[in-house]
Amino acid sequence: RGGWRKKTIGKKDLVVSTYKIQDEKLADNGIKYEVKAKIQGIRVRDLVDKRKVGGKIEVSWKYVEANNKWKWDGEDSFKIGQICQQLHRCGLYHMDLKPGNILWDNNGEIAAVIDFDECQDEKILMLDDTANTLSWVLVSGGSDKRFIDGYKSEGIEINENDIRKKLLEYLTMRQNEGSPTAWIELAKKRLEGYRQEVKSKQLKKNELAEY
Repeated sequence: RGGWRKKTIGKKDLVVSTYKIQDEKLADNGIKYEVKAKIQGIRVRDLVDKRKVGGKIEVSWKYVEANNKWKWDGEDSFKIGQICQQLHRCGLYHMDLKPGNILWDNNGEIAAVIDFDECQDEKILMLDDTANTLSWVLVSGGSDKRFIDGYKSEGIEINENDIRKKLLEYLTMRQNEGSPTAWIELAKKRLEGYRQEVKSKQLKKNELAEY
């Protein structure tokens, strides 16, 4: 789609990142929700321009001096949980919160969340968005526990059991997309589920005599 490239437009001090997209409705959706996120205090980019170029839509945002991080650790997972929860508090469900759409500064803090093309504002998608984000945390080397800790850090309730059930669906999607670690995470989660199922059927010591 053109991706995350830098270009100077007009004045030398105005550097923007641009991307081209065929679907104007999708581009408008991304602009709408990224602007809304900024109003709500989420760290995002400033919109510069939207125009038609060669039959496609080109959207330009003010360039952010930051980088993508393709491997996440436990601390990163915590911060991803926090930003996911902050978006949800604003009624925004990003639906594509992955390494390519999060920018980090040199201090290891999240500098901006980008690419809101698939974002929605229907609360029914809250579970899907959380499970989708967690699947990216896991295939990027992060920690599901730290992610959930980060999500709950400001007192927001979260149904961990529902998320873990939904997680299998999104890990399967990551596997189908070619993630080399997704099938390992899927195997771990399935094994965990089998263990819980067996444990729930085991008799407790105080039940043995009656049995």
